[in-house]
Amino acid sequence: MELDNDTYVYGVINNKHIRLSRENWIDIWGWRENKTKPSYWFKLKPYIHTNQDGYKTYTIRLNGKQYGLSRIIYKLYNEEWDINDISSDNQIDHININPLDNRIENLKRCNTRENAINKGIQSNNKSGIKGVH
Repeated sequence: MELDNDTYVYGVINNKHIRLSRENWIDIWGWRENKTKPSYWFKLKPYIHTNQDGYKTYTIRLNGKQYGLSRIIYKLYNEEWDINDISSDNQIDHININPLDNRIENLKRCNTRENAINKGIQSNNKSGIKGVH
C-alpha cells in the first residue's frame, strides 16, 4: 500500500485501512485487500442519517459497523483516541454547531454536558431564545 502523507491522513478503524483527504473531509477511502487480484483503494460513501429529533449527521459503515463520520475523522487525526468508547466523557462536538461540517478544525472531544451546551435552538423552541422554551 503506497502512502501519500502530504495529501491524506491514514488510519485503521474496525480492522479497515482508511485514508482521508486533508483538503476535503468527504473524500474518504477504504483499502480492499485481494489475494488473487491487485489490492486497491475504493471510495467510501458517507450518508446522512436523521434521528427521531431531526438531527442530521453523516454516518459510514466499516466492516459492518456504523460510525459517525465526525468520530472517524477525529480518530484519524488523534490515533490514541478510542473511537469505540461511546461513554458520556468521550463525545465529539461540532464547534460551529453544524453537525454536517466535519472539518477537523471544527471537531473537539468533550463530555455530554459540554456537548449539550454547544447546541443551537431546539426545534420545539417557541421563544426563539436558546435555553428558553
